Amino acid sequence: MDCEESERSFIPVRRTYGNLTKQLEKMSLGTGALSTLPVTSRDLALGDSANYYVAVTPTAGTGIVTGNPTALVNTTPALVVFNGGLLTVYLMYLRIASTVVGGGAATKNFTHQIDQGNRYGTATTGTQLTINNTNILSNVKSSVQATWGAITGAGIATANVRLLGNDWFRVALADVVGDVYEFQYGSPVGTAQGSSVATVASFTRSAPAVVLPPQSSYVLNIWSATFTAGITAEVQLGFAEK
Repeated sequence: MDCEESERSFIPVRRTYGNLTKQLEKMSLGTGALSTLPVTSRDLALGDSANYYVAVTPTAGTGIVTGNPTALVNTTPALVVFNGGLLTVYLMYLRIASTVVGGGAATKNFTHQIDQGNRYGTATTGTQLTINNTNILSNVKSSVQATWGAITGAGIATANVRLLGNDWFRVALADVVGDVYEFQYGSPVGTAQGSSVATVASFTRSAPAVVLPPQSSYVLNIWSATFTAGITAEVQLGFAEK
């Protein structure tokens, strides 16, 4: 980035929210697109400009069960996020709150992939998450399709599929009702109570920044060699669309 580009992309400005004035910076999110983001929060300005969405399980307090694959199989993911629009999608966080424990799996793998095309494919299983803009003044609808649950028959991986990582939360211990598993995409910091905790716990993992151009997918597989029943969980996915 040359000096002229740097000056243009990081111009300090000030903005007032109620009686609170914060120092802001302009930073680029996507090619040629400028978004004004507060230094202390990446999300506030995105919500203010109606670019922030949340995808949630349709009924509050009711979880949705995943499948129980015993290996990493591309056609049986737990979550598929497909960008079917013309804008770019940036994942912000994913929160999975356990309402019923899974069976037979003491150590679960959470595998992240991105790929071209719609990886949900022609599957008819799983549940479509409800997507809402977080700005009450906006009626703009997202072009994202987010599906969670016991998905089978999803689209096969293309030659351009990219593995972004694999996470464990509990090791050699079964999950507990009330456990919260959270991924912060593009965040440098993650926190956890430790995988040896036997009681209810909240885990946060830093994850790679995930950028989904039009006609691309993010895929999360949850699997274990000893899975006998999937986990049931409420899901909350935050993302920006610009």
